[in-house]
Amino acid sequence: MMLRKTLIAAALTALAAPVTAQEADDFTARLNRLPGQTSLPAPGPTAQAEPAPDAPPAEDFTARLNRSPGAASPAPAPQSDGPPPSEPPILDTLSERLEQMRAGDDEATPAPEPVPPEPEPTSPPVPASEVEPEPERAQDPDAPPPVLEILGSQADLAFRVGVPEPFDLVERPSGPDFDMYQVSRGDTPFVSIYVGCCSLFPIYDGRQTEAGGRISILVPEGGANRAVEHLFVRESDGRQIHVWLHSVTGEDRAIAERIAQSVDPR
Repeated sequence: MMLRKTLIAAALTALAAPVTAQEADDFTARLNRLPGQTSLPAPGPTAQAEPAPDAPPAEDFTARLNRSPGAASPAPAPQSDGPPPSEPPILDTLSERLEQMRAGDDEATPAPEPVPPEPEPTSPPVPASEVEPEPERAQDPDAPPPVLEILGSQADLAFRVGVPEPFDLVERPSGPDFDMYQVSRGDTPFVSIYVGCCSLFPIYDGRQTEAGGRISILVPEGGANRAVEHLFVRESDGRQIHVWLHSVTGEDRAIAERIAQSVDPR
């Protein structure tokens, strides 16, 4: 018991003694030492830190994002001691680039060829067999005669007709495929004669008869039948000869009927 008290008193005496700064440092070092570690080596002279070599400039963040995976970083360009080269303004660079693009398009794209105008639609030609012949102009028995040419001979005609005195055989205006003639007394027409391909026979209403290659139209007048219209067809060329009376009355009506009945194709 006495020994325990003596040790406690010695420890309290040691703790009450003043501690120097060096001893405090050694005590702290002993507390921080790991189990089994020897005493720390004496601190040597402090070495001055060497300046780090110049680090390369930080790489552009956008370039790092755009770099493909696995690609190495581009080597930094050597720095020049002189002033950095001046860059052209952005607007001027864009303008030059646009001019180059336009020039390239003009050379690559040929000028468009002029488009010929579309032809106007035309109807297909109609075969000659389907062309309808123009209708013959109406033969009006009472139409006033135009300026007529008196024929002195019937030698060139397709027919012959008896023309009594003082009547005349005159030629009326004709067409490309028909001829018109008229037997008149002065300015009064009595009988008309048509020679062509397509006559308007018959132009009178009456009873139709046929005799001797001639078709006639008979109408009752004054208790008797009167032949007022005739149609012949020439065997040589197939042309028709159409004869009809004009609207004359009395004795002139009988004279006109006799003249019409005297017509005979050659």
